[in-house]
Amino acid sequence: MDPVSQEYVELTDPFWAPRRRALVESTIPHLFEQLEQAGNVENFRLAASGKREGFQGPVYMDSDLYKALEAAALALRLDGSPAWKQQLDALIELVASAQAEDGYINTWFAVNAPDKRYTNLRDAHELYCMGHLIKAALAHREVAGEGSTLMNVARRVVAHLVEEFLTRGRLGYPGHPEVELALIRYYEATGEEPALELAREFLNRRGSHFFAKEHGTPEEEYDGTYWLDRVPIRDLDALEGHAVRALYLMCAATDLARIENDRSMREVLERIWEHTTERRMYVTGGFGSSERNEGFTRDYDLPNRSAYQETCASIAFVFWCERMARLTGEAKYVDALERTLYNAVAAGASLDGTLFFYDNPLEDDGSRRRQPWFRCACCPPNYARLVAQVERYVWVRADEGIALRIPMASRARFPAEGGELRVTIESKYPWSGTVRIAFDGEASNEMDLSIRLPLWADAMSVFVNNEAVLGDGEQALRKRWRAGDEVRIEIPMAPKAVVAHPEVEACRGRFCVRRGPVVYCLEGSGDEGEFASLFASPDAAAADGPPEPSLDDAAPTVFLEGHRWRARRLYSPLNKAEASRLRLIPYAFWGHGAASPMRVWIPATPNPLEGGTN
Repeated sequence: MDPVSQEYVELTDPFWAPRRRALVESTIPHLFEQLEQAGNVENFRLAASGKREGFQGPVYMDSDLYKALEAAALALRLDGSPAWKQQLDALIELVASAQAEDGYINTWFAVNAPDKRYTNLRDAHELYCMGHLIKAALAHREVAGEGSTLMNVARRVVAHLVEEFLTRGRLGYPGHPEVELALIRYYEATGEEPALELAREFLNRRGSHFFAKEHGTPEEEYDGTYWLDRVPIRDLDALEGHAVRALYLMCAATDLARIENDRSMREVLERIWEHTTERRMYVTGGFGSSERNEGFTRDYDLPNRSAYQETCASIAFVFWCERMARLTGEAKYVDALERTLYNAVAAGASLDGTLFFYDNPLEDDGSRRRQPWFRCACCPPNYARLVAQVERYVWVRADEGIALRIPMASRARFPAEGGELRVTIESKYPWSGTVRIAFDGEASNEMDLSIRLPLWADAMSVFVNNEAVLGDGEQALRKRWRAGDEVRIEIPMAPKAVVAHPEVEACRGRFCVRRGPVVYCLEGSGDEGEFASLFASPDAAAADGPPEPSLDDAAPTVFLEGHRWRARRLYSPLNKAEASRLRLIPYAFWGHGAASPMRVWIPATPNPLEGGTN
């Protein structure tokens, strides 16, 4: 199940296409401006000129610039000559000028401690930063060709890492996984076996407690949970520690399992995935319940107001889901990807792409607002690089044809035996469950068109040229597709109440509303105490409201018939609750208007007016 390259898919989607336009017009210029102001760019100037003072920011500053370069390189396929093209080229030349003769590159060490390389693999993020550089270079190679300056930098980086950690036998592995993913991708792009061997080494070494030795921690006192160093990967039962690190590690392990056809590792990954998604995932598809470790705590510990749910963790989970779907061919991973993409990820940025959430709570008192930047600014460029390639989640190529994953409105073309098949998707997904797939061109052979039935859907009706076919499970429609053929999909999209497992203490006696893959939230105005007095019954009549023009022309509002308790004094006799119509919006769109309280989980109570409560 190979994703279809973005050069073959053009989005016209009402949800993502506007974010893609904002990416090119606003987000990438914003990233470049903020990277200059925060000192990321200046750090490269200092390193290139041999300065030994003046470094700004944390040790991992390089990675944010590399992610922005990757997003910009990917976006060049959307617009070949954007206004910021020269700025991108200049930044790439600056990066190249900061590389050491032996291929090593890291501005913190170049400026602050040239003689301390690789002395703190646990915390210094050298390998993490170089991993993001390699990915940026591979993206730039796709538009600039083999002569890409950034790709030349990456080749020297990979050669240096192979020399250092394989040939010379330096011990250790990165405290923050990332370079493993990059080395595997580099291998798949170039065929250079040493890159794959090094990625395998890093993965297999993890769990050997190298960080205890590196920092002089007695073995009996060492707890490597935060760094995913407690046990080897194959001995893990669930994700633990820092959420982004854990999810990136799973991405690399999944890639390696696919390449090496490692069935035992696949079983490990499936076990970890099941446990984590059933006990440690938020309803919005996000991860990380604790600010203390930016990550996992224990099963069913999913608080709402203090939910961390870092945007980067949600993005990392999308990356992992895609890999698991590719490894196994199973649609459940696409369902999870879709949930996270339309909720936890989309909430992480404003619609204009210039304001961001780092953490994403499921309940707020109205004080939280998106910010233009952060001292730890990993999330804004990470969001940008995902949006720059979001069309890869529409189609995949399979042995027998093509498979529709998420029906985003788009135009795609598929080289096929005897010609080229062109496919247009017309839809307002995820707001509407009606999807039309029109074919143009012709293939000389029969091929499958596979269609996923989402797990959130009760049913799915499929019509081929207006003739109904069975709609249960994933459909594989096999025929010789010709110009004029049309497939229509109908999926009911009525709002549904969702409840949590009883062990999730923060959600007991509460429910939330989901419509299709989209989770909704209640966003109020005024006093939080008044807002907190709202409640509703899970079986309250729910109906689509009119489009909400302040958010998106096609985003339906959901209304619930709810109630509100009124207490005029500190303590008041219990009287009948007042009826109150509750207006819910997609969680992805909260926080765009005036500051106001928000909650995903709504207190659930039988209607007291019907019961005559006094």
